[in-house]
Amino acid sequence: MTHTKNHPPSDVNGPSFKRNFAILEQSIGGGNYSPNDMYYFAVSLKALRRNDEALTWMQKYLQLPEARSNVDAYLAVHDIFLEKGDLAAAQDILVYNEAQNCHMSEYYTNLGRFFQKNIGDLQKAAAAYANALKCTGITQSGTRAESLATDYYYFLPHMGLGEIATAAGDFKAALAHYEIALKYKPGDQTAVAIVGKLRQIVTLSTGSNL
Repeated sequence: MTHTKNHPPSDVNGPSFKRNFAILEQSIGGGNYSPNDMYYFAVSLKALRRNDEALTWMQKYLQLPEARSNVDAYLAVHDIFLEKGDLAAAQDILVYNEAQNCHMSEYYTNLGRFFQKNIGDLQKAAAAYANALKCTGITQSGTRAESLATDYYYFLPHMGLGEIATAAGDFKAALAHYEIALKYKPGDQTAVAIVGKLRQIVTLSTGSNL
């Protein structure tokens, strides 16, 4: 499982991005901006890899009541700290803001991935992935948001749990998780390959065909 940035931006060299960023810069520079303007300005700065500026504006945004339910803002700050190599801060922005994000699988999936890939704490990672599978925060359908929801609410948590079970030598449990993940993304070649190998391993160890 590879780490992908949360909600990648549109092409920063494209006319749409440049036009929108110019509008945001004008609003911010003139002091006449909304909380949404602050958020999207920070996201745009992050897309431009102006991480220090992005972090400043995102942290200002997170002080506002309107930001409390925006899980993407916390994940953006998390990503910035990861890029800066500040693992302690990357962990804190998630761990200390669980209460307002605990209904969103994006939060727990990223928390699990952080503990698994950056800290090596597989027990905490497994707990976070399990919490991700309990979340019910999907509100949109028929859009790119639905595709992302499938990843975060089902596919990625099961892939993470499968990887952890494999590391522990529990190949039956691993196979079960990977097979469930594959149901949500049947065309994922990584999952297909892993399921094939695990079926061979489990068949050899049990003497039965799967």
